[in-house]
Amino acid sequence: MKRKLITIILLIISLIMICVGAILNIFNLDLILFSKFSENLYDRKFNINLNLGEVTDNDSVELCITKLEDVCFLLEVAKSKEKKQIGLMFKKNLDKNQGMLFIFDKPDIQNFWMKNTLIPLDIIFLDENLNIINIEKAKNINQTQDLYSSIKPSMFVIELNLYTTEKYKIVPTDSFWLKKIYRNTKII
Repeated sequence: MKRKLITIILLIISLIMICVGAILNIFNLDLILFSKFSENLYDRKFNINLNLGEVTDNDSVELCITKLEDVCFLLEVAKSKEKKQIGLMFKKNLDKNQGMLFIFDKPDIQNFWMKNTLIPLDIIFLDENLNIINIEKAKNINQTQDLYSSIKPSMFVIELNLYTTEKYKIVPTDSFWLKKIYRNTKII
């Protein structure tokens, strides 16, 4: 009788654990104190420069909006002078939530134009902590008359499809964080 009772209790406990695991999986929650939601945002920002300092032109990165945990962008890196000069020239399209991340050696006023660029773009200027400084709309493709500039010194610049910032309600008070580095992976 005791063995049957113990077996039934263990079976019930196992079923409860399976159900709790399934519920946590459905809502994408971590078991240990819901660490995904309580992660220290400062730590993510603090480590960003160290990690982005290690990337090369052959890498891609995934950057996410701090206020929107599930909105991320897969960005090809442009770090060398040559790749920054070419940027997205001659590209005919960008997939949803893809673009390019330009990395500069130090914060400075950054200037962009649309020479040989065939895609209208959102150009997002970021400081060294990945805080958005300003966003420019580059609607006029394949021209050099219009110049798109940061209003303060910028260390990073992101180019995305035009109106992506409106779609996700991204504004200059927002910031990004580095989710992942993809070594030797070009996405565009």
